Amino acid sequence: MPPRDRTKRRVIPRQRRAHVSAEAILVAAEQLLHEVGFSRMTTNRIAKRAGVNVSLVYRYFAGKEAIVAALIERVTQATRESFEATLRAHSGSPTPVLIRALVARCW
Repeated sequence: MPPRDRTKRRVIPRQRRAHVSAEAILVAAEQLLHEVGFSRMTTNRIAKRAGVNVSLVYRYFAGKEAIVAALIERVTQATRESFEATLRAHSGSPTPVLIRALVARCW
């Protein structure tokens, strides 16, 4: 039997209440990552910070690795959208202007 992938989501929330819970889990995990780091962040700590039962954390995510993967996916998507908006806003601009605008988006 192959090892299970701990970076995958288990259930995609469909109802508004489920989205709220999943979002609370992600926000709590992001805060804990900044405060205590990955090695000291646990699903129990995430659940407590999010105000949910740890079983709900495991309903949506296979483990803390999956939560971090979801956070990385979120940041990647936001960055992509930001760069695409900059490219649209500066289409037809000279290359140096476009490059300055893209760099400015990073900071």
